[in-house]
Amino acid sequence: MKELFLYSNLRQQKGGVTLEQLLNFLIPIMARVVGYYICKWLDRKNKNS
Repeated sequence: MKELFLYSNLRQQKGGVTLEQLLNFLIPIMARVVGYYICKWLDRKNKNS
C-alpha cells in the first residue's frame, strides 16, 4: 500500500503537470512535424517524376 501512495505522489504534485497532460500537448505537435516532412518528401518525389 505504501508503494501505491508513493506512486500517486509522483504522478502529480501541487502545481505540476501530469504525464498525460504533457503527452496530450506533445503528440499533436510531433504529428504535425512528421506530416510536414512527409509532405515535403512527397512533393520532392513528384517534382523528379
